[in-house]
Amino acid sequence: LREYRDTFDRLLKNRLKLSRNRLENLTVRLKYLSPQSRIRDQRTRTLKLEERLEGAMSRVLQGKRHRLELFIERIRGLSPLYKLNQGFSWVSDEQGHAVTDVDRVEEGGLLKVYVRNGLIHARAVKKEKTEWERKNGK
Repeated sequence: LREYRDTFDRLLKNRLKLSRNRLENLTVRLKYLSPQSRIRDQRTRTLKLEERLEGAMSRVLQGKRHRLELFIERIRGLSPLYKLNQGFSWVSDEQGHAVTDVDRVEEGGLLKVYVRNGLIHARAVKKEKTEWERKNGK
């Protein structure tokens, strides 16, 4: 009779242990599959995605700003007013045509010299043709 009781106790303990393990497994599964847990996981995932998106947008914006700065510098280089502010001038003949060649001006002819802050009326006293040497060797 004692042997039956020991066997019964052992089987009952095993059964109880299996039931507890199963209950623990179900509790863990319920914890991870519960709506609250899923919402928390989705919030965490959303926050991570939001951080990645903000980082990507920041990098794109930084690249676009850099390109804009390059375009601004390029446009400045093409601006006649910017060139005048650097000490350059624009010279035209009496009719307003740009003087780009010595042969386009007659000695004694009137010239208009446009500078940063105004206009200078000048007369061509003498013409002299010169071949300028380029810095890059051409």
